[in-house]
Amino acid sequence: MSTAHGSAGPGTRARRNSPLVTVGRVNVLAPTGTSAYYRLTWTQPDGSLGRTSGGRTQESAVAKATGISAWLGQAAGGKAMATLKAITDDYLSSGVGRNQKTGGDWSESQLTQMRPKIARVIRGHGHRLGMDVDRQLLDRMRSQAGTRNTRRENATALRGLLRWGATQGYFTAEQAELLPVRVYDLAGDVAGTAAPKRRTRVRNVGESQIYISTEDAPCAQQIDALARALVLPMGTGRLAVELAADAGARWGEQYQLTADDVVYTPAHTGSDGTFARARLHVKIDWQISSGAPAGGNRRKPPKGNKRRKAWVAAVTITGYRLHDALLARCAEARQEQAAGTNPEALLFPAERGDLFFHTAFSNDYFKPAALAADWPHQEWLYVGDRWREREERWIRITQERVQFDLTWHSLRHRYARTCVDVRRLTPGELMANGGWENETVVKDLYYNAGEEHFESGADKF
Repeated sequence: MSTAHGSAGPGTRARRNSPLVTVGRVNVLAPTGTSAYYRLTWTQPDGSLGRTSGGRTQESAVAKATGISAWLGQAAGGKAMATLKAITDDYLSSGVGRNQKTGGDWSESQLTQMRPKIARVIRGHGHRLGMDVDRQLLDRMRSQAGTRNTRRENATALRGLLRWGATQGYFTAEQAELLPVRVYDLAGDVAGTAAPKRRTRVRNVGESQIYISTEDAPCAQQIDALARALVLPMGTGRLAVELAADAGARWGEQYQLTADDVVYTPAHTGSDGTFARARLHVKIDWQISSGAPAGGNRRKPPKGNKRRKAWVAAVTITGYRLHDALLARCAEARQEQAAGTNPEALLFPAERGDLFFHTAFSNDYFKPAALAADWPHQEWLYVGDRWREREERWIRITQERVQFDLTWHSLRHRYARTCVDVRRLTPGELMANGGWENETVVKDLYYNAGEEHFESGADKF
């Protein structure tokens, strides 16, 4: 039975929308009277209707339907239709339950460090769906790095994302296991010249692989040269260098110190007639959180969540009168606080009176001062790719870079060597004053465990 003007009736429409064949979850429909192309329809994981063209032949339509059906089979459920951008936004919205090794939470610092890693791996792929994720796509994502270490970081970040995503319904159990722990390395899709290796030396018998000798730390002359060079761009530069080399605070611990963190006990005679010399220590309760954005709280507990007190010598190995300089700086910082230029009375404020950012300090202060002080270094040419966010593409850059053999952190090594070689601190005393995890770490880093065994064996020959 036909309708007026030759239009198709209900029966005709039903036959037209009846599948010729069903391939898995996909229906293959015949061409209509107005089109020569076969049609494919299916139900998306989120319940919506999916449709596309299948080509001009039934064979091509069946082949395409086979691929779509396999793709649908990868979906964990309706949430698999979310884009990688949406999935990663959810992943990074909180640190709760994100630690895939322990099942516990990320610290605020871990969450901050993970954000740029995830942003790096999804560059150019944020529009892809969760159900699109297969090994081929993951290989492209993890290869977006110029060095082997960064590609390893990429794989670790993706592995955590996949495993968390599987628990949230974004990925299947099979997708969660696509990147095993010992996955092989790939040639990077992004160019990047690796930094030259820092100088190495031959170890003595009994020294651990991480042993820090006196040559791995700046000598008194190098400390003095850096301190004098840092005064020019930073008025508190000399004090900063001398304090780091004498009290051993890590960079993030030292550059958040305030005048209230300095505790001075004058010399005095006790009730029993015993004389006690003047003492000074700094309270290390916090450190600057690396990567924390400006404007909010940029402090977090010190490394290992261990607060401590660090003794400060009256005179440093360079002859600098550290007690006098530190107390004078405390008074100056409080004057700045009263004037409103240094609200927290920071000992080492940035130009605007707030906390430094490590990258800015390294590039604008330490690097020029270390070069002026002739600290040992290597100059090298970096050629690599940088992501241009606005254009969503990689661009090739060439930069002259500098690699220092002695870094700012090496001042902490000088502190430890002075404590061991001059002050004769025991491993336990050094651990407590310097804030290391345990005595074993301190022994491996700074104590020679071989010489005494060599000497004790002499009489047995």
